[in-house]
Amino acid sequence: MSKYKEILESDRLLFRHFNITDVQDVFEYSSDEETVKYLTWSAHKNINQTIESINTFLSGDSVYAIVLKDIKKVIGCFDFRIVDENIATFGYVLNRKYWNKGYMSETLSTFIKYLFNELDIKEIYAMHERKNIASGKVMKKCGMTWTHYIKEETVNNKTADYDHYRIKKATI
Repeated sequence: MSKYKEILESDRLLFRHFNITDVQDVFEYSSDEETVKYLTWSAHKNINQTIESINTFLSGDSVYAIVLKDIKKVIGCFDFRIVDENIATFGYVLNRKYWNKGYMSETLSTFIKYLFNELDIKEIYAMHERKNIASGKVMKKCGMTWTHYIKEETVNNKTADYDHYRIKKATI
């Protein structure tokens, strides 16, 4: 039993925990070099990597499949991490076939509300690789403020330049 909500919803999307029947949808975006270019993990080379991912990382309590309601297809992943009782951070990936349709902003907006209103988080931090301009646009659209930039920061053994953002509960 998860300590977090099993299902969240927005207008077009459903957010639920992953299961093994999602393997083809997850492999579709996880194996695409362009989709994972700015992430801290490499594209999956085979379906077994995706199965392993679903059974390990993607099975976490705070990891959600992003599902298109109308066709019940998994198009990405959103995960949040509670740093302490007041602070959370997050990460996300979206199948590139679904980029530029507002799905990531809809997802992030839903989770910001959930973290602030239901989990009583006071502040949310995030970062993205500086070259990933679209991710920064999503964060800004959802009310996050750019705070700083770190050159050659190492995250999960990947060194890159990262922009950092935050949003405080008091500001929404």
